[in-house]
Amino acid sequence: MGSRARARAAFFLEPTDRIPHWEFLANPEFERRLTGIDPEIHPQKARLRTLELLAIDVEIPPRTDAPPRFQTLEDGTVVNVRGKVVSRWGSGTTWEWDHGSRFPSIEEVLRFDPVSTFLEQPSEEISEDIDPLQRFLHLPLEEMARKLNEDFHNLQDLVGERALVPGHYYRTLLMWPLMLFGWEHFAELAYLYPDEFQRIWKGFAEISLKVTSAFALTDIEVFTSHDDLCTSRGPIFNPKWYRQYLYPYYEMIWEPLKQKGKKVIFISDGKIDEVIDDVLSCGADGFFAESYTDLEGLSKKYGQTKVMFGNIDGRILEAGTREDIAREVERCTRFGKECPGYFYCVSNHLTHTIPPENIFYYFAICEELGRR
Repeated sequence: MGSRARARAAFFLEPTDRIPHWEFLANPEFERRLTGIDPEIHPQKARLRTLELLAIDVEIPPRTDAPPRFQTLEDGTVVNVRGKVVSRWGSGTTWEWDHGSRFPSIEEVLRFDPVSTFLEQPSEEISEDIDPLQRFLHLPLEEMARKLNEDFHNLQDLVGERALVPGHYYRTLLMWPLMLFGWEHFAELAYLYPDEFQRIWKGFAEISLKVTSAFALTDIEVFTSHDDLCTSRGPIFNPKWYRQYLYPYYEMIWEPLKQKGKKVIFISDGKIDEVIDDVLSCGADGFFAESYTDLEGLSKKYGQTKVMFGNIDGRILEAGTREDIAREVERCTRFGKECPGYFYCVSNHLTHTIPPENIFYYFAICEELGRR
């Protein structure tokens, strides 16, 4: 069974020959040793060769083979092409986590109109590094869908049968005000200015609805929808707040995709045990779980009806022994092998801080234990 076929079967809860992989690779030394290609010089060539050598079944490959552009100053500080201080991450850099920098006061937040800013004209409010779809938001829906479909086919044709390429959107709803206003102003808006919050919140939902409506017109089969609802300790907001303000919009945002038979996979960092029932009731077909989440417990409830991926603790790969890594893979295999939609995945990313030999061993032990 080929990787793309295996992934598609798992997304539709059909039998597969082994537990598939859905990994987030951010370890250039591992890819360099595996492929003989330097991913810091040729990121796309290295990733395509990686897909040939490893059975990674879901992948969004680098869109170009150009190396990331950044500069390391004499004191070791790393800055990107806009002169913003960032950190090294894999073969590239982190984003500019300057949330709220464009809104120094709550008064500016209260005057903000998401619809006119993003849907009615081209906008540079957020770096396209964070949201590559931003340049399409102002386009007519059909033109936006055409561009998204062209991008999807370019990527899927690039990887061929080596992996399935999903559609992806990072800012389903909560991430919009969090990334634009910063946490403090977002919380102040939500709790102290209910009328303005409802107007702005609805505007962000309108933007995301346009995104999903456009993706619904494309040929993608799987759509990943991201919002970081939780930290490692649980929900950021009270779950009652999510039920009142967030989840009704999730249903609306995902409805165009559901009508077209696309699989919606929800992604959130953190411990999602308290929110996942509500998220799935909004129409999500599956979810990502970091190691903080009791995925084994959730598998007893959703293992036969939902797609699940993640839960393997990256800290164990970073600092553990081979025996520790084997035990962690065995833990997820015990429940995952009985779940047709379960994907192995290291939470959170196969980072550049993990010794490459541990990643080699991780894939080897998955290959050994994951056969059905």
